[in-house]
Amino acid sequence: MCLTLGAVWPALADESTEGRPPSVKAWQKSLETAEQELNSDDVSDQRLTNLRDDLLQLESTMRSARDDATRQTEELRRDLEALGPAPAEGAPAETPGVVAKRKHLNAEVATAEGLAKEADLLIIRAGRAAESIKQLRRIHFTERALMRTQSPLNPGLWAKGLPEWADLRDSIMEPTKAALLREGEAGSGLRQLGRQLVVGVGLALMLAFPVRRWLANRINRGLPAGPPTDGQRLRVALLTAALNAWLPAMAALAIYFSFSLGQALSPEAQTLADAALAAVIAAFIVDSFSHAALRPRRPELRLVNLSDASARAIDRVVSGLAGLFALDHVVSVYLAQRDVSVEAITLQNLVFGALVILILASLLRGAIWVTGSRSGWPALARLLKLLILGIGVTALLGFSALSRLLASHVLISIGILVLLWVLMRLVEEMVTLAIGTDSRIGLYLRRQLALTEDGAEMLGFWVGGTIKGMVLIAGILALQILWSVDKRDAFLWVQEIFRGFKLGGITVSLADILMGIVLFGLLLMVTRLLQRTLDQRLFPRTRLDSGLRHSIRSSLGYGGFMLAAIVGISAMGIDLSKL
Repeated sequence: MCLTLGAVWPALADESTEGRPPSVKAWQKSLETAEQELNSDDVSDQRLTNLRDDLLQLESTMRSARDDATRQTEELRRDLEALGPAPAEGAPAETPGVVAKRKHLNAEVATAEGLAKEADLLIIRAGRAAESIKQLRRIHFTERALMRTQSPLNPGLWAKGLPEWADLRDSIMEPTKAALLREGEAGSGLRQLGRQLVVGVGLALMLAFPVRRWLANRINRGLPAGPPTDGQRLRVALLTAALNAWLPAMAALAIYFSFSLGQALSPEAQTLADAALAAVIAAFIVDSFSHAALRPRRPELRLVNLSDASARAIDRVVSGLAGLFALDHVVSVYLAQRDVSVEAITLQNLVFGALVILILASLLRGAIWVTGSRSGWPALARLLKLLILGIGVTALLGFSALSRLLASHVLISIGILVLLWVLMRLVEEMVTLAIGTDSRIGLYLRRQLALTEDGAEMLGFWVGGTIKGMVLIAGILALQILWSVDKRDAFLWVQEIFRGFKLGGITVSLADILMGIVLFGLLLMVTRLLQRTLDQRLFPRTRLDSGLRHSIRSSLGYGGFMLAAIVGISAMGIDLSKL
């Protein structure tokens, strides 16, 4: 049963137009259908997603109808005001035409107001249904995480799971061997594919080397002669990571396109190749950044305060986890195309968790976490021990899904937090570069905008804070989607932040804040340009003394700044009359 108005609209022609408007009846019918499905016990996650999409479409339709009814009510009331008040008792009666018109307008006002009020009530009802969908999704996620399967100590798990995995291996290896050993047309096709592969990889590497050389030159020019700043460390790490990941990523792309463009892959194999490409490139990027951040050519360029031995150990762990996650992603995509048993999936979760434990266990050596100035590392070591213990214990108790959740989602969440930290540092570096006196960009902006030190600091604070806020929102969005929050709900939450939310008696809107900052900067730039025009073109052609020139220029500057501030604050939605 579909919730959209398109499914119920054809039936509206047969409904009576007396009483409630047909649209209200259709909306109620759709909501009743949704509520009945939500009260059933067998509603799936996919059906919840479809219901959520239908509710969003229905809610949008009702909001549009409510707004139209509100506007219609205002227009009708203006028409009533044009007729004037009804005659008092004892006053001369209105003409029959005016009486009929007034009665008709009052009836239309009542109908429009009734539609708007009923739409408001149904919007609230749809919101409650949407909250029920969110709650059901959380319940389903918790049930999946806490679902108990067979323990690895149960021999039946291995007796059924291992032969199935052997069959899956044979289903991959046997066709591959047959294709390689086959002669004739198939053999010539493979030889042609091999030639395409060699040519494609060679061409990709030839095109990639100039970019790699350019990155290497940028790194060499950016190496500081003295002690590096945090921004310089981050800049060198990012460029080095791009340098290290560029060639392998281009080779992977060449191999992928050699198979795809040659039409040598079936639809299932194409899906698997897409997953493999994304996983391999992601692993290259993570490994390259880890190596650049933890094991640079010069130890003073290391992003975190660690010893050489500790940095090498953590770098090896990050590289191992990146490769393991890439392989597991490809295997998961392959299993999704097959009809596999619960035992086979349980074995996959157990093997994945065991490999994660083995990789993380190499970090349990106490010497790795000993540093001279960072006392927080021992606490991280204790958390790591708890994570390893949780993965192992939950797997032994039969909670393979929960074990996999700890082994995957927790580590990915840590990766997202690390990425947020890097992006925050990158924003600080970019803002410092944009307003600093030691860069050409900073000097140009200061000269064009005639910024003082305090003005440049204020501009950097607001611009950097806004960009950091957007980065933080993106990180929260990624964490929500990772932990089974519906993507549509997460994006709606972002839309609400940009459109505005109530904070006490003030409506805070990120979009309005951005618009206010942009308008403030533009008006301030126009003011500075006008001041430069006065100084360079107008004043030299007059006989005004220097004191009067300075007064005019200062008045224009103060007035332009005040105007820019007022316009920017007003665009942010702040009511200056209440200040």
